[in-house]
Amino acid sequence: VLRTSPRLAYNGLALILGATEPFPTEAEFRRYNHLAGHRTDLCRNATLVRELKEALDQEYVVIERSLTFEGGEAPEELKLRLTRCDREQELEECEASTLDGSARKCSDVGDKSIK
Repeated sequence: VLRTSPRLAYNGLALILGATEPFPTEAEFRRYNHLAGHRTDLCRNATLVRELKEALDQEYVVIERSLTFEGGEAPEELKLRLTRCDREQELEECEASTLDGSARKCSDVGDKSIK
């Protein structure tokens, strides 16, 4: 949800934290420090990815409970414990990445700012 609907995600988190107003309509939610492609060998090691997910399972549970508190809904991606390693488009190599996605030579993976 954070990648596809950042306003919804941030407003939901703000509500959980006790905010009484949503973010202003002019607020922009950008994705920073993101490069497509493999940056390490982690995603190429299925055993390690599985063990890491198992080790972090309690963290997943806490996040899921926080999001479902007071009737909220956890994203399907969280329920299924999907990671960056499960999103092929995230692992595509790009010649260049910019904050606004303008110099991409591969498919867009959501770097553009979303209002």
